[in-house]
Amino acid sequence: NVNAPLNAWISGAQSVNPAVTANVTYIESWFDPTTAKAAADAHVANGADMLYAERLGPFETALENDGVYAFGHFTDQAALAPEVVLASPMARWDPSLNAVIDGFWANAADGAAHDAPMERIIYFMPEGGNELSPMSDLVPADVQAAVLDAQEKILSGELLVPFNSAPVDSQTAAAAPEAGPGSLDIGMVLLGVKEEGWYSSMLDSISRAQEAKPHGLEISLDIFENTPYAEGERILRELAQSGDFDMVIMHSAFGDAVAAV
Repeated sequence: NVNAPLNAWISGAQSVNPAVTANVTYIESWFDPTTAKAAADAHVANGADMLYAERLGPFETALENDGVYAFGHFTDQAALAPEVVLASPMARWDPSLNAVIDGFWANAADGAAHDAPMERIIYFMPEGGNELSPMSDLVPADVQAAVLDAQEKILSGELLVPFNSAPVDSQTAAAAPEAGPGSLDIGMVLLGVKEEGWYSSMLDSISRAQEAKPHGLEISLDIFENTPYAEGERILRELAQSGDFDMVIMHSAFGDAVAAV
């Protein structure tokens, strides 16, 4: 689903400047900063002056080229390169995580069957599924005001950003109840490292859940970094059979492993 945010970013740029052109490189990896930087280098060599860093790596390219700026992804990444990062669309996994925690609770406390819907559920900005990071002071005040106005219109429903997951071609244009468990033990399996945007944003949501204690649950977390894709099924099976975890969170790239286990 890397396409949806890319399409939205391009549409946003072209909504204020129809002359904007966009070129996209798929690096065919969830975590490969070296390849991502090489792709960014190529874009800048071809005239790009804005980089959407959907994966880590392009910030270094922006830092090496005067007049080139970047946008982060999934979490506020300004601290990684404050000289060039203008803003970051941020994923808030809270609605998804809370729905899963509610399902865990219903099963553990009331015996309700796990019955996840087969259709995909998406939480958009009005439902708390994402937000925009604070903008850099490099962004002019009138532009910041226009962005915040657009954000308010999205939140109110006045402005609808289409969800477009098609591949991007190079283009122009509370207290615990008496009954139920008191804890939730989560294992999180990472293809890369926890500092990568997808994982960092999920960890932020888990941290907020740990503070909020839904259903009065004490939530613990164990993180398993740099898990090879080929080892996903074996590791998930071991975690499931260990009895140490009530929930295991994995990247969607491990979908085959989840289905097998």
